[in-house]
Amino acid sequence: MKPIIFCLLILIFWLCQDTVAQKSEYIHIEPANFKIAHSIFSEVEVTDTRFDTVYMGFVQKGAFNRKAPIKLTQSMTDEVRESALKLVANAGKGDETILINIPNYFLSELTGAMSESGTFIFKAGCYLKRGYSYQFMFAVDTTIMEHALDVTKKLLRTANEQFGLFIQKAALFDKDKLDDKPGYSFYEIQHIDETEKRFIPVYNVELPQKGLYASFENFKNNTPIETKFIKEFNKKTKEPSFFRVKGDGNKGNEIPRNALYAVCDGDQLYISTEYGIYPVTKRDNDFYFTGKAKETANTAAVAMASLMFGILGGMLASIPEKATFEFKIDHVSGKFLPVKKVSN
Repeated sequence: MKPIIFCLLILIFWLCQDTVAQKSEYIHIEPANFKIAHSIFSEVEVTDTRFDTVYMGFVQKGAFNRKAPIKLTQSMTDEVRESALKLVANAGKGDETILINIPNYFLSELTGAMSESGTFIFKAGCYLKRGYSYQFMFAVDTTIMEHALDVTKKLLRTANEQFGLFIQKAALFDKDKLDDKPGYSFYEIQHIDETEKRFIPVYNVELPQKGLYASFENFKNNTPIETKFIKEFNKKTKEPSFFRVKGDGNKGNEIPRNALYAVCDGDQLYISTEYGIYPVTKRDNDFYFTGKAKETANTAAVAMASLMFGILGGMLASIPEKATFEFKIDHVSGKFLPVKKVSN
């Protein structure tokens, strides 16, 4: 019995150590050993339009995978500009100026039973300066997942490589392709979300048309695939279900959740996700909903289960738990972006 008590004391000690103020992980975004031989630009301007310009995500550190917030040693605008210029420092350069807009740069890790997974989300746009205007060159919207026993280094290396590839694409861009590209003011790029939403039909109405939307493409264009359906609420979960209408007007088969992106019943908009169908509200010209998602299992529970019940207990305890988050719908990709955690 004494060995078990000793192990429990060790565990409590480590848990106490692990709950001390989280130390940040400081990173740089410039990739190592990345060479660019030629570049059309020699100057870089940057605008940071991320939803949260401070929080960049987290990596897991220590014996109990303490979440360490990721930070830069300087502002994102300075980091991007300096890193881009370093990448082309030894290249044959033209005299152009580019503007880089960063709407999203986010890293996170998830602990599994036998390994860790890391996710890198990178969204950026590149523009060529033309007097007081900026012509759109290209954009990236990348989500990459990595897996390893300890995924942190691999994840950070992947993130840096993706930034290097972005700068390389800008450096080698063919300027002749800009003839029919739109021009934007610096203000419009700083507010690029609102600029883009002006051309997306569903963002220019109070409520979408009544109907079933099978994809984000249908939703953003406000073009439902069907307009006749029957809605019912589950008595236990209170979640809505949607049914097709037969030729005689009676209720037909239930429409599978994975066959829907969104539904509007004429009064309320709903979004369909992997975990449920949730009501959507529109505020500040964005669509929000509150729903379930997975997050990392509690590392203390994993350690305790492993100690008391062995490997099987640890595997069961490490299954990611569901938590409730507020989400925003990305107006370009239709992805569900977590805004804040609401509860477990």
